[in-house]
Amino acid sequence: MSPNKAMKQHLDAAYRIGLAEIERLARKILREHTNLDEFVMAMGGAFFVKKDGEHFHTWDCKYMGQLDRLITAWDDTLGLTGEPMRFTATGRKQTSWGAAL
Repeated sequence: MSPNKAMKQHLDAAYRIGLAEIERLARKILREHTNLDEFVMAMGGAFFVKKDGEHFHTWDCKYMGQLDRLITAWDDTLGLTGEPMRFTATGRKQTSWGAAL
């Protein structure tokens, strides 16, 4: 296997791991903080939405720190926030919602 192909495989694996960890941490935050309704990530941003519609970025609240540190550490390298996802604590993950909004 060529070095370029091997490095791409490792980056692809890191990308998948990063997305899974973002989802795990965001769902944990949603379960523990019931004032939050959903997590949304796309186009370079990630935030939580309260039930009243107010938005919180991952750096806004101390209890979101672990998630924010993950995104801050790896987003420039892996482009994690470019992957669209939105979900509630227990709901199905949506990865496409363009026309629905």
